Amino acid sequence: MPRSVILRKDKQQKVLQRLLGEFFSQQNFAEDLGIAASTVSNFINLRPVDRKTFIQICKKLSLNWRDYADFPNQPSSNDNLNDNVTSDEPTQYTISSPSKQRVFISYKRNVEPDEPVAIQVYQELSQQHNVFIDQRTLIGKRWAECIETELRSTDFLIVFLSEQSVNSEMVQWEISLAVELAQSQGGKPVILPVRLAYQEAFPHPLSIYLNHINWAFWESPQDTSRLIEELRQAIHGGSLSIDQQAKTNLLKKSEPEQLLPPTPFAQPVVLEMPSGTMKPESAFYVERNADAIALGGHSVPSH
Repeated sequence: MPRSVILRKDKQQKVLQRLLGEFFSQQNFAEDLGIAASTVSNFINLRPVDRKTFIQICKKLSLNWRDYADFPNQPSSNDNLNDNVTSDEPTQYTISSPSKQRVFISYKRNVEPDEPVAIQVYQELSQQHNVFIDQRTLIGKRWAECIETELRSTDFLIVFLSEQSVNSEMVQWEISLAVELAQSQGGKPVILPVRLAYQEAFPHPLSIYLNHINWAFWESPQDTSRLIEELRQAIHGGSLSIDQQAKTNLLKKSEPEQLLPPTPFAQPVVLEMPSGTMKPESAFYVERNADAIALGGHSVPSH
């Protein structure tokens, strides 16, 4: 009977969405379940995990483990497998590497290419690091507290910036909060901006936060593997590739607007010279309801 089980590849996306939807990150899920984050990462990334642990994870996610299990070098049939089979050997948990970092991914949901790229980066970086990505919207205080708590404890903020996301209030807030936290936390989280086929100048206030630091650039799906490797290197102390010199070549040069020359006069209407009192006959006089009373009281009696 197989001791190790692998998650079926065709079920990976559904499991990932269920896990992130309920627990926000693999790290949170691992802590809630009482197992190592590396074990959860192995499970999500289609690597073998102890069968007992596989069942435990599926039950926590309210999934029928038989529908999600694949057995290395074993027949696909699992009719004789029992949920309660125990192993003589204790489950082995891998101790987190000291180089493992906490990473927060900021992106605009439900738009392309933002979400697909963010998910791919999440899946790859989660194999070495504790990565948080928000895949559901929570209304009210709980959502804001969760985001702030994650950002306070994270080492790196990867933010995906596209034509759509640069105007997202949520993305802007996460960046501004990260900048504020970094000022009081010794520079953490470090912001790693990724432009997604976006070559315009950043709008305010993003320009204040991001113009002085290096960026990464993604133009098409063919760049995803290169981007992931670049982010890995940045997390381990490297720098993103778009420095101040490269920014000049990356950004589109917009033609300056043709401004019309000023007219030789400011107002084509003849104005009255200023004086203390405006006459009621003036074209600029605004009549009030009390004027009739005032004028009536000062009328000259007829003889």
